[in-house]
Amino acid sequence: MPDPISELESFDPGGPVTPLPAAEVRRRGDRHRRRRTAGLALAAAAAVAVVATGGALLAGGDPADVQPAEPLPSLTVDPTCASPDDGCAGTPEAPDSDPADIPDDLPLASGWPTEHEPGDEHGLTGPGQDVPALEEAQACGTALPAAPALDRLAAGWANPEDYRSRLLLTFQDAQAANDYQGLLLAPYRACPREETSDGSTTLVDVRRTAVGGESWAVVRSFESEGSPAIGLEVLHVVRVGRSLLVDVTSSEGMADDADSTIAAQTADAAEVVAAMCAFTEAGCVR
Repeated sequence: MPDPISELESFDPGGPVTPLPAAEVRRRGDRHRRRRTAGLALAAAAAVAVVATGGALLAGGDPADVQPAEPLPSLTVDPTCASPDDGCAGTPEAPDSDPADIPDDLPLASGWPTEHEPGDEHGLTGPGQDVPALEEAQACGTALPAAPALDRLAAGWANPEDYRSRLLLTFQDAQAANDYQGLLLAPYRACPREETSDGSTTLVDVRRTAVGGESWAVVRSFESEGSPAIGLEVLHVVRVGRSLLVDVTSSEGMADDADSTIAAQTADAAEVVAAMCAFTEAGCVR
């Protein structure tokens, strides 16, 4: 076969060109591809060896003394993602936020009347996390302490001269709920009698009841010029496990109606108190 180098040296660009036979073209192409494939394989093997040995081979170390490197983490790529900038290719998803501690279907308004007189301020409000409750409550000018609660759910119901509200709070543990119960009752215990400028008097009686794990009723009644007056407010504070229910009723009753009012509150809130077993260590027994 003629020497191809000699042919190139004597190649005349202006003269006639004799093409190689087709078989020779295929043979030379196959040989070129084999050489290229072999070179790529060697380069890949060398790269793997450097990764596996941490460069020790290149530094002249003994391969027997080198421990294999930890496998590289795999990366799952979403094939529908157009670009990594979209936040879907190789970008970990943000963790889900913690779910609400109080279930949405907890029957906080259970036992309340369903009818009400017409009017924007009457009827049922909530239940909901943003429904106001106890914001304006105070004893002898002292506002009630804020609750370090994990979650809250509140509801209200009103008719003329009949106002009710419920606030359910959950805490980290039963001790935290018990501590806040004590803080909530402390301002009332410290103020059994409050005189007002119009000559009326607010009387406060904090009494133990027997509902849930621990319960107390704050009974607020009124006097006018030393005689019983119309108006009765009862805050029934019930703790079950790490949850606390503040059930408030305000009406035209009087001090003698306190016991019957507490009994009615307890009966109306029975389903709520039963649902609070979910916040105990034992849970709810079906």
